[in-house]
Amino acid sequence: MAATNDYYSALGLKPSASPQEIKRAYRQMVFRYHPDRNPGNDQAAEKFKQVLDAYNILSDGAERAEYDAAMHPEEVEARAAREKQKKTEERKSEENVGNGFGFTQSTKSRMEAEPKCPTCSVQGADNIILRRAGSAAGRGKQFVTSPFNVIFCKGCGHVYGVTASVS
Repeated sequence: MAATNDYYSALGLKPSASPQEIKRAYRQMVFRYHPDRNPGNDQAAEKFKQVLDAYNILSDGAERAEYDAAMHPEEVEARAAREKQKKTEERKSEENVGNGFGFTQSTKSRMEAEPKCPTCSVQGADNIILRRAGSAAGRGKQFVTSPFNVIFCKGCGHVYGVTASVS
């Protein structure tokens, strides 16, 4: 590894670039400096070689870590601090799950809004009917069982939705 090459600047990136950003920049630079697109241009050929070297180092996680430790130690320290902070925040959020105001199930059910029909403004879950297709007695008529259920308002017949029937 040459100590004089800055692989991030060869690809036009910052040391904090993600693997996706590295890949995107590599593809753009290869397209721009490829010898087939720049015949006879020695500067473009040299830049193409630098881009290839940069991508070979930065695309491999172990080689990138070694390169960063040698060339960009401040970025390695900053990245480690960010990862430590992120893990600490994740751990705190996992510890606080379930804590807080101590709502019980009855409190939660009282806080949730009762369903309200948009057409007749009747409120409450007792006004919603689930009609299973083909479940009523036929009284001499033959009902065809359907693969769906209809949910509607008891007062005005507003259809809330149609769901799949569970057999």
